[in-house]
Amino acid sequence: MKMLISLGFLFVSILHAGVFVTPPAWGNDLKTVFEKKYANAGFIASDLVPVGTIIQLSEQRLTTSGPDEIFVDIGKRQGIKKGDRFTVYSLDRYIYHPVLQVGGMFARAEKYTRRTGYPSREIMSNPGKPVGHRVVIQGVIEIIESGDKVSSARAVKSYDSIETGHLLTPYKKFEDQTAAFPETDKSIEGYIVASKGDRIGLKDDDIVYIDKGWEDNVRSGDYFEVYTIPTLEKNIWYKLEPEKTPLLPFVQGEIKIIDTQKKTATAIVVKSRTDIVIGNPIRFKHSHHPG
Repeated sequence: MKMLISLGFLFVSILHAGVFVTPPAWGNDLKTVFEKKYANAGFIASDLVPVGTIIQLSEQRLTTSGPDEIFVDIGKRQGIKKGDRFTVYSLDRYIYHPVLQVGGMFARAEKYTRRTGYPSREIMSNPGKPVGHRVVIQGVIEIIESGDKVSSARAVKSYDSIETGHLLTPYKKFEDQTAAFPETDKSIEGYIVASKGDRIGLKDDDIVYIDKGWEDNVRSGDYFEVYTIPTLEKNIWYKLEPEKTPLLPFVQGEIKIIDTQKKTATAIVVKSRTDIVIGNPIRFKHSHHPG
């Protein structure tokens, strides 16, 4: 009997030890998972200035995704030293707003692709408001030897093929920056302006980009509702178009902000009742935060 009691105490002690030891490990694992899953989510920016360029790969290769030697056009003159890390990126297509138009009757007309769920080309139409280039994250490199004007590096993280001509920006570890005490009184409304890879019919875990950023008080960890406003149409014989009466907003899903830029932000779809499309309006979700 005494042995059973002793074993019982030992079991309880192990459980309590787990309570105090395990969470830090879980916390580190969660940070690692977060970085691996979203570090290549990308973003939209209109004023990103590169600090350097990849000018050559070892053995004259066209692309690399491993530890091959990489040469960049920055060196000691720019203060570069061994161990410095840089994010490798490329500029994808330029994003125009799918809803908001460029104002004025003399707005520049051009051929462009408007995406509102399904791609459709509109020739010689008023383009949407310029938003910025979609930035694709290719990987991370580390300087292994710095020269005066040229340095050599190796890829330490690769999300896609790294090629000559790809651009560099100082490396910043991608972490979950959700605020410990999120604001609850914000009133922010905007739109989904693009998705990663131009995906359509967006669902859970898809990456989207919105037209509001830290300049608009958007912060990592904020939740937004994605909604649409259905209308009731009524045909009137003397009107060419049916008369539309807006109904109550229908919430299609929910997104969580994972990174912010000055005027845009990157988010992940965390809930989707129906397919979400580019151009859907969004609004800050007050009810998600306590208080």
